[in-house]
Amino acid sequence: MLRTPLPVRGKTTYKEEFVTCGGIVLSEINMHTMESRRVPGLYFAGEVLDIDGITGGFNFQAAWTTGYLAGKAMAASST
Repeated sequence: MLRTPLPVRGKTTYKEEFVTCGGIVLSEINMHTMESRRVPGLYFAGEVLDIDGITGGFNFQAAWTTGYLAGKAMAASST
């Protein structure tokens, strides 16, 4: 795997990729824990949230960060 050449030839046919839009409104979530303000104990992360943007790592970073926050909060609440 380390020595396998994988040539990159540009973007896909559409030339611009976007993450999904719509989803859980951010004002309904505690952004420190990713917990729902409406349903205690329910957590959200990633593209289920209403975050739009051009891809290129930003959607991955949003998914990783919100997943980390939700996981950390869930672990803390279970102790």
